Amino acid sequence: MSPGGRGHSAQVVKRARELREAGWSLRDTARIMRGEGMPVATSTIFRWSNPKGHRKEVDRAARNMRRRRAAERRPSVGYTIEFKLERMIELRERGVSHAAIGQVAAVWWGEELTGPQVRGRLAGKRKYERRKAAA
Repeated sequence: MSPGGRGHSAQVVKRARELREAGWSLRDTARIMRGEGMPVATSTIFRWSNPKGHRKEVDRAARNMRRRRAAERRPSVGYTIEFKLERMIELRERGVSHAAIGQVAAVWWGEELTGPQVRGRLAGKRKYERRKAAA
């Protein structure tokens, strides 16, 4: 394994491909590599030596990267209404406009709020409640 336990080094991948190109079966390749101190699963060797398997791995990695990036932008769940209201009050005390606070709420919590909606919640005229996301 590479440092940090994430994947295998390029030398391990290269060695597996060399053995497969030389005609060794998946099991034999895994056995030989274990003997050389490079334990690798047969399914991993298959992905490395099969162009379609490699393509799936690349696609999966790209998909996971998109998910991670989207998760960073996705509103967090589990924040209490009180917490959200405190953050909105804090932003207002720093001079952020009601409309801008509504945009921040959309980014942070996925709640599209207009300026008047924010003003009402901060004034206590309107109860802060969760709104359903538009379908």
